[in-house]
Amino acid sequence: MDQKVTVRRIIVISPHSSLNDGAFLNSSTPELHRDVYRRDILLVEEFQKRGYNVIFGGVTTKPNANDILVALDQPCDRVHLKFLRRFPGQKFLIINETPVIHPWNDFNGLDFRVWRKIFSWSESPTNIPNHVHVLYLAPNFGDYISKSADYFAVYEEICLRRRLVYIASNRVASHPQELFSFRRKLIMDFDKLMPSSFDLYGRYWDVGLFDPQAIGARILNSTAFLRTFRRRPRPSCWKGILPPGKKDIISTGSIFNLCIENSIGYPGYVTEKIFDALIGGFIPVYYGTDRTSLERYLPEDLYIDIRKFSSLRELTSYLTEMSSVELYGYLYRIRRYIESRIEEPTSANVSKFIADEIDHA
Repeated sequence: MDQKVTVRRIIVISPHSSLNDGAFLNSSTPELHRDVYRRDILLVEEFQKRGYNVIFGGVTTKPNANDILVALDQPCDRVHLKFLRRFPGQKFLIINETPVIHPWNDFNGLDFRVWRKIFSWSESPTNIPNHVHVLYLAPNFGDYISKSADYFAVYEEICLRRRLVYIASNRVASHPQELFSFRRKLIMDFDKLMPSSFDLYGRYWDVGLFDPQAIGARILNSTAFLRTFRRRPRPSCWKGILPPGKKDIISTGSIFNLCIENSIGYPGYVTEKIFDALIGGFIPVYYGTDRTSLERYLPEDLYIDIRKFSSLRELTSYLTEMSSVELYGYLYRIRRYIESRIEEPTSANVSKFIADEIDHA
């Protein structure tokens, strides 16, 4: 008599609604959101390849000791916390964001004993024995190689323009380590200093956002209809929203890409921004994590560090007056670096690593 084979279940919960209901996996989901969540998508696909039954937001599911719980960022609402407390199986936490984006991801208030393992970008929690360091989002340098011939066909023309582009959504936060207000000021200043050589792309720059310290600001700013009541004149440098897959020098006509992290002061927090700039054929102009953390991934001669300049005017002069020899030197070093790193971990490798760790825990 054949024995009944029980398919092991992985229950995925998240404080983010698009992750909690599994909507980010749908082919109809906007490519922008699928790009943001690509490591999570690859992780779920890796679980499914291994024969797991993946259930999203399964707080109504009756769990058993054979089930595995995977939380994408620290649970914070009452329903998820109650489900977490009564869950009988192994529990794993994957921290994607800093407390600036998700306040409950603060290591100082985290009860690490709840979790079998905690995966995060952080290099700080040396006192947490079950912490596993992983890249925030490993770049796929193969995308650069596949487009490099197209890039080199237009480099001469684009380099002559010395244009700077910034591609990001307009956001707000009240956390003392946020960089959203810094980048809004930077955009306004660049718009004045480089009026004919600076372009801005992204969502919500044509509307106003409510003060992050206002009551209900998180809900107000996440609701399109309510944001219309804060409508303000859009920056003159704003060019709209780039279509998916078009964050490159060919689509923007720019050689420099402004890369500003969401947060500062979190060792190890290096996101996809600077890597996406390299893959898009740009020379990154970067502001964010401490130099030591960044140098673990990128040599400092591959990007322009905003902190090295005493003023924005000095930085602007450097960009617009850079010699062709220096400019092509950046592009040559970037290409050599990427070619030498083509076999290094991609987002798929990182997801496979996390799945392996959970499999063997």
